[in-house]
Amino acid sequence: MFDSFVIEKVCAELEARILNRRVQRISLLAKDRFAIKFGTKEYLVIDMSPQSYHISLRPDRPVDQSLVTGLYTGMRKHLSGARLLSVRQIDFDRTVEMRFGNLNSIMEPVELILYLEMMGRHANAILVGPDGLIIQALKFSDLEQHPIEMGMPYSPFAARKRDPFDADDDFTNALEYKGFTRALLRILPTEIKQGSIADVSRWILNSDRPSIYVADDRYRDYHIFTNDELALVETEDIFHAMNMYYAQQPDHSKTSQIANYRQLINSRLKQVEDKLHRLAETAREYAQAEIYKQQADILYANLYSIKPRQSVFEGYDFSNQPIQIELDPSQTATQNAQALYERYQKMIRGSKSVLQQQALARKEKTTLEQLLYDLENITQTSEVEEFEQVLINQGIIKKTKKTSRSTKSAPL
Repeated sequence: MFDSFVIEKVCAELEARILNRRVQRISLLAKDRFAIKFGTKEYLVIDMSPQSYHISLRPDRPVDQSLVTGLYTGMRKHLSGARLLSVRQIDFDRTVEMRFGNLNSIMEPVELILYLEMMGRHANAILVGPDGLIIQALKFSDLEQHPIEMGMPYSPFAARKRDPFDADDDFTNALEYKGFTRALLRILPTEIKQGSIADVSRWILNSDRPSIYVADDRYRDYHIFTNDELALVETEDIFHAMNMYYAQQPDHSKTSQIANYRQLINSRLKQVEDKLHRLAETAREYAQAEIYKQQADILYANLYSIKPRQSVFEGYDFSNQPIQIELDPSQTATQNAQALYERYQKMIRGSKSVLQQQALARKEKTTLEQLLYDLENITQTSEVEEFEQVLINQGIIKKTKKTSRSTKSAPL
């Protein structure tokens, strides 16, 4: 769980590993998730989605998306080439302050702040300029208790819970204190919960054994301490724990992307089914090709009896059955017969083409139906990214060409 205790640990780890590093690249992974590449091998991933909000360092390069948001544009403009000056947790709450140093348009050193409010469905990222005014935000709000408006001063969210470190209270009222949640209470060791709120809080912060808690062969939670009463997997650091945990969780930020893919495939599937219907109609028409050849042969056999400007030939076919053949009065009998024969030849050629198109369309229909099945069985982020590559390979979506723009770093 990404609670106040984990946030405190994350801030300390970030300061130890990426402090004073410059921003080399900012990538938008989803409308509410982005990554910052500093001068290290790791990527700082900031996820503000309501179901999986967290901040982590990842060794693998995230997949950039062809999206543009106001916050992303603002970060690219103001933080590219900036140096990370500090990372801190505000008042042991769920707001993280990241300070950056950069040069403005007239080459003067300035400080910018990225505030990360890690608060579930209220999670937000706010970029604040040197004057303390909001430049951009993931979400704007006119709520009286915590307004977020462009050009207005930013004030951190006022915590409603009490500070746990000076509390002699026992665990009966644990939920009234910062950092304590029902999920945390479920995984704390029974013995530890016998102490005061302050004692438990200090024990958690002094713990340095990040673990993932397991139930029914799935990762259920994570924290910076172990509890031998529960099934768990210890990890080398808190980032490793988070990366393993969130990799197994459904990526809710991908929900709209999956929905878009579903709509795209269904739309394409309808086009293919409509095409198959049209091809079937054409095939039925082409199945009548022999009739035109027979009519042409009958006209050739009766050229002597067809008068000029005659509009209908009435006679007998080769089975001695009565037959009527419409004629073009402006054409001779020979020309009418030739037109019917040419129509027959065209339909024979078309019939072969229709059979080929039907085979290709049926194959595409089968592929699309399989893609829909695969899409509905996606459970992990990596599978969404792999599925996108399949769609590109199938030619269903086009690979977006990205143009990179080099940014010169200037020393402070």
